[in-house]
Amino acid sequence: MATTVVALPLILGIAACGGDQRAQPVAQLDQATLLPAMKEAFAQQRTWRVDGKMTAGGDTVLTMNGVQQAEPPALSMEMSGSAVGDDKAKVIVTGGRLYLQAKDVAPDGKYLAVELDDPAAGELGSLTDSSDPTKTFEVFDEALRKVEFVGTEAVSRRKLSRYAVTVDTTTAFEAQGKQVPAAAPKTITYDIWIDPSGLTRKMSFTVAYVTTELTMDDFNESVSIEAPPASKLASVKRG
Repeated sequence: MATTVVALPLILGIAACGGDQRAQPVAQLDQATLLPAMKEAFAQQRTWRVDGKMTAGGDTVLTMNGVQQAEPPALSMEMSGSAVGDDKAKVIVTGGRLYLQAKDVAPDGKYLAVELDDPAAGELGSLTDSSDPTKTFEVFDEALRKVEFVGTEAVSRRKLSRYAVTVDTTTAFEAQGKQVPAAAPKTITYDIWIDPSGLTRKMSFTVAYVTTELTMDDFNESVSIEAPPASKLASVKRG
């Protein structure tokens, strides 16, 4: 669970770089043009769906799916697998508060609710910042080291361009005010697949022997992200 919690803010932030605008096909991108193209594509995005999984040693330790909203920042994410105690967990962020439903965190069916800046929120408290695309772009602005065009591939019946994007690990984590995982390499290479309009549809990367694969879809569709009712809230236990 600890490794998953550390990775989630980075995962969700980068996952926010997709969208579904209509545009002319982009030319092959490079280190100077990739990030501007991602920023331009994101400007048209309001909501999106994320599906993903984490694997370690060939075993799937976490699956996740949910929706995010750009303005006001909000997300609703369901997770399952050994990383969350071989059970199911759910995270909702809306209205400046985080709601967590997970084994050993709150009674069955209840949510632990904390303010995003409360220490009780831990690493999950940064999910709102991670869903803010400008903060994600700030990380890439500082940490981007190399962009390589890999080729064109068919993914989910779409013709996508694949890029290998290398970032400096320390710079990426420090830009978010986070500690670098002990087993993390000096650089992290993200495989990113974008469609002809420059929008991210899939990505994959490995940190500390954990590989994360994400797909993004259903851009700009109507979503409903609401806080749980008061009857579903559990009290915060403080030591």
